[in-house]
Amino acid sequence: MVPFTSILVSFLIAGITQVPADSLRKDTSGRWAAHLDNRYLLVGPDIINAWGGSIGRIWGPKKHEVTLGYYFFSPRGIRHYNYGIREQALLTGQTTYSYTYPRYIIAGYWHSLINARQWKVSIPIELGVGQAVIRQFALDASTAKLPDSRYTLLPVRAGGYVEWKVTRWVGLGLQTGYHWELRKHQAVRNLDGVYYRVRVLIYPAFYFEARDSIFKGKRLRSPFWPIK
Repeated sequence: MVPFTSILVSFLIAGITQVPADSLRKDTSGRWAAHLDNRYLLVGPDIINAWGGSIGRIWGPKKHEVTLGYYFFSPRGIRHYNYGIREQALLTGQTTYSYTYPRYIIAGYWHSLINARQWKVSIPIELGVGQAVIRQFALDASTAKLPDSRYTLLPVRAGGYVEWKVTRWVGLGLQTGYHWELRKHQAVRNLDGVYYRVRVLIYPAFYFEARDSIFKGKRLRSPFWPIK
């Protein structure tokens, strides 16, 4: 079971430009956002954890977004992805075993269907290019080190996203969909499967209203709906 602390995993951080002075007014001029991600990919019976981050550009009343990010398997995810490789090599009398380390650069487009005061629904479509590095490890000291093998990967992800804007400062989001590998290799485990992530978001209003309260002496308004 995935620990609760590792599920609350994606933060919308600072990185805001061209935001109107009134933080309650809808922004249609565009702004930048940075994301830290922690995704889970269901590959057969295994839940594989991937870390990463992306930079996004948000625009329009519905807040469509384009992103560019980098993702790689966490140490725990690598162990799950390569589970049983070493043990199988020992049982079959091999002198080496291999570990695979996938990583990606991914571009995404988030088409927003609904952007209401407390809810947002969008369709994220992501396309990337990656590399699976396969490293050989020796089971005995006499085995010479073998060179790494590298394979190109072409991941595609499509799914849905629902966001609940709990307050003007903080929101919760759930993203899920399917991950396809367009370029498969015999030496690389098939990564096709369902993925998901839970997000905790910090909205721009938190930064601007905290700044105005601390440095300009303005009264800090309640973050809850309706606005007070």
